[in-house]
Amino acid sequence: ADVNDTDQRLLTPLHVSSFCGHYDICSLLVNRDADVNATTEVGSTPLHVSSLNGHEEVSALLLEGGADVNAAENRRWTPLHLSSQNGHKDVSALLLEGGADVNATTQTGSTPLHLSSENGHEDVCALLLERGADVNATEEDKWTPLHLFSQNGHEDVYSLLLKRGADVNATEEDKWTPLHLSSQNGHEDVCALLLKRGADVNATEKDKWTPLHLSSQNEHEDVCALLLEGGADVNAAENRRWTPLHLSSQNGHKDVSALLLERGANICATTCNGQSPLTMCSSNGQKKVVDLLLSRGAQIDIADETGYTAIHLRRIVPEPNRTRAQSYLRPIVIAPNSSSPNCSLPQPPPLVVEVENQQAVDPEVPAVFEVNEVPGELQKHEIAEGVIHELPVAVNVQVPGNHDYIQQGGAMNYNCKYCMGSGHLERFCRIRAAHVLQGRFRRSNTEREILKLRETVNKQKEIIMRLRRALEKAAPHADKKREKNKLRRQRQKAKKQERAEAMKNEDQK
Repeated sequence: ADVNDTDQRLLTPLHVSSFCGHYDICSLLVNRDADVNATTEVGSTPLHVSSLNGHEEVSALLLEGGADVNAAENRRWTPLHLSSQNGHKDVSALLLEGGADVNATTQTGSTPLHLSSENGHEDVCALLLERGADVNATEEDKWTPLHLFSQNGHEDVYSLLLKRGADVNATEEDKWTPLHLSSQNGHEDVCALLLKRGADVNATEKDKWTPLHLSSQNEHEDVCALLLEGGADVNAAENRRWTPLHLSSQNGHKDVSALLLERGANICATTCNGQSPLTMCSSNGQKKVVDLLLSRGAQIDIADETGYTAIHLRRIVPEPNRTRAQSYLRPIVIAPNSSSPNCSLPQPPPLVVEVENQQAVDPEVPAVFEVNEVPGELQKHEIAEGVIHELPVAVNVQVPGNHDYIQQGGAMNYNCKYCMGSGHLERFCRIRAAHVLQGRFRRSNTEREILKLRETVNKQKEIIMRLRRALEKAAPHADKKREKNKLRRQRQKAKKQERAEAMKNEDQK
């Protein structure tokens, strides 16, 4: 037999035995001149697969047999990358003793230290650092091992890297520091360690987000408190002038919002579009935060650039004369069309018209409303101002990502009124909690297909029910038939036994 024979993936017997850790078989194959540097279709050698699974004795045997310790597969991963990623300290030490490059990089620029750091293998990290690993090595997107630790919150490894001189303020390609990542993911202990080592608490990434923005957005109250104690600017504004309070209010994080207000957050701060924290939580239906902001003196009449106030965008802002029936109404925004021939004239704030919430609308299919009749109030408004000649409808609903809406004319030229997103809209509008679509819309082909599919399923259910009823009706007849067949088989069996006994008696005579 050919000791170097391969299968469809170019695996040799030595690859398979090395992967499984069968030392005796590997030894036999090596003694029979098996190629220790044979590669599979992805470029892996037997040493790659033994290192991957932590088979120290097999790896030592392969190295003694001449295996290339720095062999790189198709993505430029060496055996040391694989053993480091999976926390195999003994195999990693063996490879380093055999001459493995401790700072070898993959296609994406990852070193063995990046991989062991990402997975929290403290003992492997210590070994690599002792053998000269670059603690501030960067991947192609400029991530250092400390960035990876910050994201995953491995505190023990953190201490090790910091002691070896890791840069606590290193930035990746989007200017995120380790403190940004640990704040975003709520790793309080890691944040404390970074701040103690001199991390910039007000560092900004490319869009001017600080660590406090990220912890406020993700409701990490303890991290927010820690950052504020460390000197974080409670009113820091990112590129669109969003403060941490805007983010916590929009997402309904009452406790974080209360903490920010206690530490001096500006309750009337406005974004570049003129939105206040109250406007944001009102449009997003965050009742608890609305109550909090109103109790702290938030101004309800602050209007954004389109003229909207919290009342215009209300879903849950309390009103003294609002009846229970009115609480089941949903807002529809009627806005002037930008294509109006008189669009140069001053245009008033869009009106808010409330219609009944259609309970029959399937929750899985976004609601799309059309206004076919012009309300009387709007007709008067049109006559008075002379600017509204067409009535495109902007529907204030949450639009799921990758869901098509098609205008009545069939063109895919709809857009969000505020973020100007079009086509496949993002999950959230970056300016408002929900996309506000302009134009008259009908159900898209996707929605129609969903409805047709549901109709088909319902028809199939009806067919199944009919079959069940038919079976139930036929059951008594089926029982009689089974009983009849059973008696017939018993008679046939009895006749066979009688014939057998008769033949036996004749033989005896």
